Formats: sequence, C-alpha cells, structure tokens
Amino acid sequence: WHLTELRRVSAAVRLGDDELRIRQGADYRSAEHNAIMYHSQCPWREDPTDCTLPGLPDIELEGLYSLVLHFYEAVEAVMASYGVDPYDAADAYATFLARTTAPPVFPPVELKGEAVQLLESDPHLKLIMQSFSGDLFQGFGAVIDAFHRETSDALDNVQTELRLLYALYILAVVAVFYALLFRSTLRVARAEIARARSLILRLPWHALERKETETMRIFFEQ
Repeated sequence: WHLTELRRVSAAVRLGDDELRIRQGADYRSAEHNAIMYHSQCPWREDPTDCTLPGLPDIELEGLYSLVLHFYEAVEAVMASYGVDPYDAADAYATFLARTTAPPVFPPVELKGEAVQLLESDPHLKLIMQSFSGDLFQGFGAVIDAFHRETSDALDNVQTELRLLYALYILAVVAVFYALLFRSTLRVARAEIARARSLILRLPWHALERKETETMRIFFEQ
C-alpha cells in the first residue's frame, strides 16, 4: 500500500493529479525540477558528474527519476523474496500492540549474522538501505528546495507587480487631481480677468488726471 501511494504521489507531483488537487505537474512548469529528475548528471551530489552507487557498480544513475525506478524495483524484489505473510504480519502487529500496553520490559535482541551478511550481499537490500540516508533522500530534498525557491520567486514577482500597480494607481490619481486642479485654477483665473476688465471699464478715466491714469496703466501692465 505504501509503495502504491508513493508511486501515486510521485506521479502526481511530476504529471499532475486532479484528485490530489495538483492541476499541473512539475514536468510542465519547472526546468529546475526536470534538471534534477531527468538529466544525465546528479545535481544533488557534491560532484554532479559522479552518478555511481557505492557497492552497486551495475547501476549508474541518469537523474533522480532513474533512481526512483530502481528503488521501486528493489522494494518489489525484496517484498517478493523476503516479504512477510499477511497473517504473520497481523500477528506481529498484535504482539506489538500487546507490548505497548504491557509494562516497559525490553526483550533481548539477538543479532542474526546471516541477516547482516544478506544486507551486504543482496543488491536490492543494499540499494534500499542506502536510499534513506543517501541519494534518494538528498535528491527529493533537492527537488523540495527547488520548489521552495520557485515559490519564493513567484511570490517576489507577484509582490513586485502589485507594487508597480499601486505606484501606477497613485500616479494616475495624482495626475487626475492635478489636471482637475489646473483646470479649476484656469477657470478661476479667467473669471478674475473678466472681473478686472469689468472694473477697468467702469473706472471714470475722464475724471482722472494724467498722472493717475499713467499710474493705473502701469499697475495693470505689471
């Protein structure tokens, strides 16, 4: 069940899955994800050109996806060769529950030498043991880091665009305000000019002396 769910989630992240609410997979939108998953090198390692697995010379990786496929095959092979019968697994789980409810007494643990030798000799078991602290764990960690960087970049771009839109909105408001203010100022100035002309036309120029007339002319010219 866990292997099936792992395959389903991995495929959903890569290709998308409506049931898991992933509309578009990373294969179609993330170049960095594709570089980690499918390129011939291993970018999650300190030396990306070294894609060999320690103790497994027959396997050479071509991106993280090839390692994931090898991991699936290894798990299926181990389950087929050393898997526990479902009834035995149920009995073992019942025994575990009984131990958790019983007083904390730790039974003696016996190390089986043939099992240790099997871990060293079986390539599938060796691959599985290496995956959780080695390439598989680090590779998925690199993919998650890439997703975090892309999410941060997308949020930064959205924030920048929102700031730009806000600045354009402020500029538009200021431009409209000053346009209205300029037009209203011109309207007031024209009204004052009309009043000044009316005042000048009403002045009794014929009753003023020449000096006063000249003073009035200079005042309105200035």
